[in-house]
This record gives sequence, C-alpha cells and structure tokens, in this order.
Amino acid sequence: MTDNSFEWVRHLGAVSGFVCVFVSHIFREVLTTTGKVLERGK
Repeated sequence: MTDNSFEWVRHLGAVSGFVCVFVSHIFREVLTTTGKVLERGK
C-alpha cells in the first residue's frame, strides 16, 4: 500500500513538473509573439 501510493505521488510529481515546463514555454512564446506584434504596431 505504502509503496504503491509512493509511486503514485512520484508519478504525479513528474507530471506536474512536465506541465510546469510546458506552460512556462507556451507563456514565453506568447509573450514573445505579443512583443513582436506591439513593436510592429508602433
């Protein structure tokens, strides 16, 4: 029981870490694109 729950927690940590990296990457892309559009708008 304990080993199984530990595996689940570790799996959840890996998934959440991947999601954090993915979201930050998307956020950076959006900021870069927005910056380019604003520069072009000036």
